[in-house]
Amino acid sequence: MSDDLNNAGRRSADDSQSSVPGHDVLGLPKLSEADGKILECVMGYCGLGMGREALRELQQLSPAILDLPYLLEVRVMALIQARRMREAAAKGHRLIRMAPEYKGGYIHTAFALHESGRTKEALDVLRSGPPVLKQDATYFYNVACYEAVLGNAESAVKHLSRSFRLDKRLREGALEDRDLAAIRQQVEDLLKRVNAGDQSSSGLC
Repeated sequence: MSDDLNNAGRRSADDSQSSVPGHDVLGLPKLSEADGKILECVMGYCGLGMGREALRELQQLSPAILDLPYLLEVRVMALIQARRMREAAAKGHRLIRMAPEYKGGYIHTAFALHESGRTKEALDVLRSGPPVLKQDATYFYNVACYEAVLGNAESAVKHLSRSFRLDKRLREGALEDRDLAAIRQQVEDLLKRVNAGDQSSSGLC
């Protein structure tokens, strides 16, 4: 698995986008003008992949709002970008407890666990998520990566195929993803099949 969070493959922190993907689920907190400006800076740093700087800015927010689910996810994102994976996993578990219906908490937490060398736990976390998680291409890609690392090639290819069909962007970089190294030939064969299928479908009247 690549340690680049901007990689088009297995993702966390929503590919370092400048807004938190779960604000519609977690609820955007009402902020003072000062806190709002600080949060803008935080998200700007996250958008640039500058997790350490984002964490520093987070410390300037009012203590009363730091434990809100929305801001807890921001902290998890920043911790991941700062490569503080154990802390990210711990905060991610807390986010799951606070918002068990939110899929992002499971993806972030599993990512941090895997990067900490706890791949089996990462897989268990993903599989414990809500049904909506299994509609997400990233879920299937990440499961494929974790299964490949654990030596479960058949399951890895099955989940990878599903992810490729749900989101074509995940095909980019799959051959270079170190988590998929054990099934490199299968990945190459799968890409040929799904790309050929796309071309065949586009030729239909």
